[in-house]
Amino acid sequence: MVERVGDLVLQSRCLTYRAVAYRRLADVGHCRTEAEKTLELATKLGMVEYIAMAKANLAWVAWRQEDHAEAEKLATEALDLWHRMDDPYGFDWMELWPLIAIALHRQDSSAAIGFAHGLQVEKSTSIAGNAVERNS
Repeated sequence: MVERVGDLVLQSRCLTYRAVAYRRLADVGHCRTEAEKTLELATKLGMVEYIAMAKANLAWVAWRQEDHAEAEKLATEALDLWHRMDDPYGFDWMELWPLIAIALHRQDSSAAIGFAHGLQVEKSTSIAGNAVERNS
C-alpha cells in the first residue's frame, strides 16, 4: 500500500518497523531483507535515525549468524549515528544487546557491563519486554 501511495518517508518507516517485528520474532532472513531495504531507502532520503535503526537490525542479524566482527561494526556505527543527532533517537538497546552478547561470549564481563550501563540512559526508549531478546 505504501509503495502505491509513493510516500518514501512513510515507506522507510514501515520497512524499519517490519524489520523490528521480524527481529522480535527471531526471523533472521526477513529481518535482514527489511533492514537492507530500509538502509538503502533511508540512505537515499538522508534519514539518519532510520539508517542507524537499519544498521542496528543488521548488527543483530550478524550476531545471530555468529559474525561478531560485522555485528560490532554495525552496532558501533548505529550508536555513533544516533549519538551525533541533536535529539538522539532513544533506541540504543537495539544495538546494545548484540554488543552485550558478544562481550559475554568473549568472557569480557567489563565490556558487557559497560554496554549494559547504556541500557539505563534516561533518554532511552523503554526496553520493557526487551530484556531478553529471542535468540532461537
